[in-house]
Amino acid sequence: MCERISDLPLPLMPRAQIAAVQVLSKALCACGASPPSKRDLQSLRAAAAKATWGQKNRWRASEALFTFIVPGHRHDPIQACQYLTVTTMRRVLDRHPSLWPLYADLCQRRALERQGAGVGGPVKAFLNALRGMGAELRNPGVIAYCTSENEARTINLLDSDFAR
Repeated sequence: MCERISDLPLPLMPRAQIAAVQVLSKALCACGASPPSKRDLQSLRAAAAKATWGQKNRWRASEALFTFIVPGHRHDPIQACQYLTVTTMRRVLDRHPSLWPLYADLCQRRALERQGAGVGGPVKAFLNALRGMGAELRNPGVIAYCTSENEARTINLLDSDFAR
């Protein structure tokens, strides 16, 4: 599908939108519960970058594309997977408050195990997504991160300002 998109005689942004809607939405379905492997994400990222750049810009850097030119959280499979994982966890905990004690218990258990060990699951995917975004979980409800100005900030997972 990405090869067909790259052949379209369209400018970069429409090709990027088509790739995001037609390819990434299907490929990243349910990544919040069970994330794809790193190898699969890398190959999907390469295919999405080729589809977005088109045939003429074959050797351009995908990092520049997904950071400066198009919104990365919608067009880059790696960033989109992390974004979808965090927003899915927030939505589930917001809709089902009865899951909060189980979530808090799993966060504490995951903090004790070494990275890369153990069985996967939504909480492990959530913690890995936070790590990939450069954030950390201070406690089960508070996420700490640095802004682009290198200011340390925190946000509550169930806060109404979380979406911004």
